[in-house]
Amino acid sequence: MRNGPAVAFGTSGDIPVPGDYVGDAYNEIAVFRPSNGTWYVQGGPTTQFGTFGDIPVPGDYFGTAKTDIAVFRPSTGTWYVQGDAAQFGTSGDIPVPGDYALTTKTDIAVFRPSTGVWYVRGGSSTQFGATGDIPVPLPTAIRRVFFP
Repeated sequence: MRNGPAVAFGTSGDIPVPGDYVGDAYNEIAVFRPSNGTWYVQGGPTTQFGTFGDIPVPGDYFGTAKTDIAVFRPSTGTWYVQGDAAQFGTSGDIPVPGDYALTTKTDIAVFRPSTGVWYVRGGSSTQFGATGDIPVPLPTAIRRVFFP
């Protein structure tokens, strides 16, 4: 782990989305700006990816040991991962990406608060939770903004 001084990066309303975007085995400071759908990575590229209302869901979806820029569009239940699109989920679902299949790749998954069921793309569904629960795998900053 690298230690260093405090760094000001981003503006009010930005959502922190740290990850290893450059593939050097260290997380970069990064933010997603919901107002314009832009990703800002310190020392990396600035990328416009997403639109207002999208939820950032960064992860290693391709198994490259790098964090991929990705968003979940709750209005349509569509996932957009750096050029790929996958419809998985419905309006009201909460994105819960993670390595559920133990493949070292991030799996597309949703939690349906209305039923307490978890759905993993290409996998199975699991009843675990109750109506109104909010899953923990979602980073705190994203939960606070989108699911207060």
